[in-house]
Amino acid sequence: MVRYWSQANPRALHKKPLHSQKVTLRCAMSASGIIGHYFLENEAGKAVNVNKDRYVEMMQNFFTPQLVRFPVKENPLFQHDGATSHTARMSMNAVNALFPNRFVSRNGDIPWAPRSPDLTPCDYFLSGYLKTKLFETRPRTIADLKQRIQDEVAAIPVKMLKGS
Repeated sequence: MVRYWSQANPRALHKKPLHSQKVTLRCAMSASGIIGHYFLENEAGKAVNVNKDRYVEMMQNFFTPQLVRFPVKENPLFQHDGATSHTARMSMNAVNALFPNRFVSRNGDIPWAPRSPDLTPCDYFLSGYLKTKLFETRPRTIADLKQRIQDEVAAIPVKMLKGS
């Protein structure tokens, strides 16, 4: 038998949402800098998962205009991982329009190296770096988290991206 000696009701329920709030973020990275902080959201401002339609919309409405203003070398390569939303025919066509014969991907113009992990620099550097910086002080709201992401992405020095 268990006894509780307390002023508060021990059977009180502490309700928590079934799914925590989240942010779905996309960035492109090169030695010249970072393009974006593109948040994938629905009309209500809630985070959504990436699918081929959203990926192509992001490529056309955000990435392409940003790329035009971005200092890139002549004939840059484009690399993305083998996620289904990236390898759908519709997505591959959108990337191929921007980087004809110059993108590294599963089923891409330049095949992903055999037995190579499915990682890109955004996976093994940027994601971990941002998480470390963002949670030095814990953001309290989604708006605060988004602002911190924007500030931290903007603060990454190009020298760090070049590895020097």
